[in-house]
Amino acid sequence: VFSETLPITVGVPQGAVLSPTLFNIYINDLVYYMANYAEVILYADDINLLVSGNHSCLDAQTNLAVSHVYKWLTANKLFLNKSKTKSTLFNLSSLQNKRTDAQIQIMNSPIQHTESIRILGMVFTDNLKWKEHIRLLNANISKATYKIKQLR
Repeated sequence: VFSETLPITVGVPQGAVLSPTLFNIYINDLVYYMANYAEVILYADDINLLVSGNHSCLDAQTNLAVSHVYKWLTANKLFLNKSKTKSTLFNLSSLQNKRTDAQIQIMNSPIQHTESIRILGMVFTDNLKWKEHIRLLNANISKATYKIKQLR
């Protein structure tokens, strides 16, 4: 059974060999567009913003960066999935209290704040410790080991 064939008027064909490369070319200028607002890490269709600064102005800086990304995506006919958008506040100082009141928004809609975030399979916690990543890695290794033992 084949799906109905539809013309592509915008974007790249999903599942085609060239699609990841074409998409990377298409969004490549986002990094330059955002240079004054945030560090941008792109991988496939994932966009990660790194915003640094003092706690007092971090929300404003991050909201400015997020609004510029949203404007760029809209101008380039790309869709932002708000349900997959999350924020994490990394704190290198153990002397400061953990801050969980971040007010990061997309178009007046709050972004979910999490204590950890997964980027390319790596788990980054707000205190930048490895415990959560190692726990997840152990769980995955245990599952794989169990499956291999079942093959005997």
